[in-house]
Amino acid sequence: MSQTKKSPTKVVLHRQSLKINFVAIKNVKMKTLFVMLTVILMSIHFVNAQDKAERPEMGMVCRTYKGDGIYVTTARIGPEKNNEVLIGITGVDHQWNGKIFKARVVKNNANFDYVIKVDDKDYHIFIYRENWNGGYSVYLKDYGSGKIEQRVAYDEWESNSCKPEYLLTEYLEQQQKK
Repeated sequence: MSQTKKSPTKVVLHRQSLKINFVAIKNVKMKTLFVMLTVILMSIHFVNAQDKAERPEMGMVCRTYKGDGIYVTTARIGPEKNNEVLIGITGVDHQWNGKIFKARVVKNNANFDYVIKVDDKDYHIFIYRENWNGGYSVYLKDYGSGKIEQRVAYDEWESNSCKPEYLLTEYLEQQQKK
């Protein structure tokens, strides 16, 4: 009978030592998991902070203008005092279709021009003239039909459906492909 008692006692002691080892292993695994999770979260936070630092400030609204098939979308980029906008051209059979440019806004009384750099020279791509009854025109360089001026008008519905951050994302993606 004494042999029978020793055997279960040894098993119980063995189970307790296994339990202690299992808890120790579990704690090591938990610590490792905690460290890995902390590193991952810190990395995500760093990447997000870095991504936001690289994205310039954007205005809160877009303005979209529509003409004969052509759309011009603008949104402020950077602080207001910089007078810079992103300007996108779509809906036209031209090399600039789908392109987004960074332009500076040149104001003269109630008139203004959006000026981009083309071949290291200033090019007035979009203008507004008060004496044209509030007229807007887009000028496409070397447009195939010979007609470089495209008249456009403000489109409220298209403007409301535009998101400045989306315009910025497209612009930044185009800049990376250069």
